[in-house]
Amino acid sequence: MQDQLVGAATDLVDGVDQPAEEADLLGDSLRVEACTLMERAANADRQQRWQAAVLTGDLLDRSRRALAVKDMEPSTFARVLRSSVLVRDMAAVPDLPADPVLDELIIHTTEHGLASHNAAAQALRGNLAEARGDLDEAMDAAVNAMVTVELINEPSLERVFASNDIATLLLRLGLVRTAAQCFGNAAADAEAAGLKREYVITLGNQVASELLYAMALERTPEPQRAQKHFAIAVELAKQGVRYWQQMQPDRMREDHAAGFRAALAVDGLQVSSDALSSPASQSSPASQSSPGSPESPESPGSPGSLPGSPDGRVAADELEAQLRIHLASNDPECRLLPGIMLTRRLAATGRRDEARAMLAELADWPRLHQAQPQLRVAVIRHLCDFDDPGPMPRYVMALENELWSQWVSRGRDLRARLERERLRRKHGPIRALAAEDPLTGLPNRRALDELLADQASADEPGAVAMVDLDELRVVNFRGSHADGDATLRAVAVAMRATLPATDSVIRYGGDEFVVLLPGDDVDTAVDKVQRVVAAIAALPADRGHGVTASAGLVAVAPDESADSILVRADDAMTQAKQDGGNRVQIA
Repeated sequence: MQDQLVGAATDLVDGVDQPAEEADLLGDSLRVEACTLMERAANADRQQRWQAAVLTGDLLDRSRRALAVKDMEPSTFARVLRSSVLVRDMAAVPDLPADPVLDELIIHTTEHGLASHNAAAQALRGNLAEARGDLDEAMDAAVNAMVTVELINEPSLERVFASNDIATLLLRLGLVRTAAQCFGNAAADAEAAGLKREYVITLGNQVASELLYAMALERTPEPQRAQKHFAIAVELAKQGVRYWQQMQPDRMREDHAAGFRAALAVDGLQVSSDALSSPASQSSPASQSSPGSPESPESPGSPGSLPGSPDGRVAADELEAQLRIHLASNDPECRLLPGIMLTRRLAATGRRDEARAMLAELADWPRLHQAQPQLRVAVIRHLCDFDDPGPMPRYVMALENELWSQWVSRGRDLRARLERERLRRKHGPIRALAAEDPLTGLPNRRALDELLADQASADEPGAVAMVDLDELRVVNFRGSHADGDATLRAVAVAMRATLPATDSVIRYGGDEFVVLLPGDDVDTAVDKVQRVVAAIAALPADRGHGVTASAGLVAVAPDESADSILVRADDAMTQAKQDGGNRVQIA
């Protein structure tokens, strides 16, 4: 996952002219340094990645100082933060976690109104959550990112970045059709903004997603739908490959053409994956297709021909040679998708043994597990189609049907969450006026009564934390109450940005906050609250004024009263303060 995100980031950043307002020498040099670290880590071994992660610490310190004295634009700092998150995630060094930097990125983009950067950061959070198996947080992050992008009116490079990051997350969640639409939106933005290189890259991603979706549809009860998406991929690929050829070799790589070539392999050879199945399985009535049907290999056009070529066989040989180039790629999508489409051509033109051997190599490739789920399934499914009918192919088909059902259900869940979030953002401000703290914008104690009652009545009520700022009175004394108010606002943003949308942060009064964590077990809740405490301590001096926080955490008993919950949480928080502060105490 990390390599795919880094590859997308370096592809889209490399060669892009920066806006005039970001052309400051120091800020731009730090941004370039961050991109260099990211690219170095992507192509490095474990030891070199560890070294790159260590270097992010100094880079971040210098960037924060540059931002503080206005030698760096906020948007440039956001890019440095993002690169640092990716480097640390790749390195996986326990003492240099990626999460605090990601939290800082989300807080920074929220404070500075960088909507596109914020959407991209939310999508990155979702990708990291998916990688560690937290699908619910990944779905929440996808929804937040998608709705944020919808609120951005003008096409821009940053909106292209955000849409690509969201689409990458959706692919990891198995939502290929929605991902293809996101890539399409990114391509349209890039074209409208005159970003030709970014247009080609995002169009290639869209083509690859359409192909994946078409191959998945082949095995559904409505396989004829697959041909529509194969056709979409082919038409987009014809357009994209022309742009790619015009821009070669200065700004494009061979990998950028992988999706286009894979789609062109379909053109003139509308062959279903049934062509890969063994002769015995092809002879059975259930597996036969009538001539001219969408599943039939005998579709119009000579086998292997490409439209507009005077010699179809020569053009087909050239395309096959180009597809073989991608079999050496280290990028899972750029290797596997062209490989699958090449084996379909080989099988349909009588070279089944070569096709099967090629698929076996793809299935044994050590980096297969890094590919998105539907692509991994496609490789194994195509390989199984070569086997004689037996338990394994039937088992694989049953497993694929189950996965398809899960992805369809997940797609419905995503649409429902999107609708709820759109409504919340549309109507929430009106409903929230009476229950909102005017200083921080967080829910107030009036809202807490309702939220806490609902949580305590749930079957799995989860946990609650009381968070109190350490030494806020010192800020008021040394500076002014205006500094104290600014600190409270910064803390509120940090807490809200660190937690998923399913959790609530309430200003309880003064310098106290309550965090509601519905449905969380103690271990999950502790991790979240520790991240909140760390985010507060990490606030820059001009916003956090050096404050830290102490937190008391309690597991809520079913139907426990609000008073009991808050008293226990307050007692635990007091103990955290007595132990030195800047920590979490579990009751």
